[in-house]
Amino acid sequence: MKYEIERKFLVDMSKVPFPDSQVLIHQGYLFNTDDGVLRVRMETNQWLLKSWLTYKSKYDGKKCLEYEYEIPIDDARDLIKQCPKIISKHRWTLQHGKHTWIIDTFNNNSLSIAEIELSYVDEKFARPKWVTEEVTGDPHYFNSNIAKRL
Repeated sequence: MKYEIERKFLVDMSKVPFPDSQVLIHQGYLFNTDDGVLRVRMETNQWLLKSWLTYKSKYDGKKCLEYEYEIPIDDARDLIKQCPKIISKHRWTLQHGKHTWIIDTFNNNSLSIAEIELSYVDEKFARPKWVTEEVTGDPHYFNSNIAKRL
């Protein structure tokens, strides 16, 4: 089993030291239930196009099961057409302290969320000045639920 241990925060975008590169992500959900989600994701930057199929179990407040597999881009294009809702987001990756942070800004730039993946539940980390309220575990900020609203 592979667990994902992740913390999420809202972001004060005026304080973010943006790196030069970003990735554009299109992501859809083949199913989205109370027990878990199956998503297809396509990522592009100026040089590369990659795609994945990911299953995530229900979040238990601290972790969830995650299985992710790279898939051919043509398969991803076919699968994403089956998704009732697709979200688009820009992603930046920043190093802060010993950890890598991911910032996602959704469709219309009205929502930005920072994520940090940890090795264990109680792992300590340096909190950047650009993160604000913690929203870990709040279903309102799950990507699968954001997809329903956008």
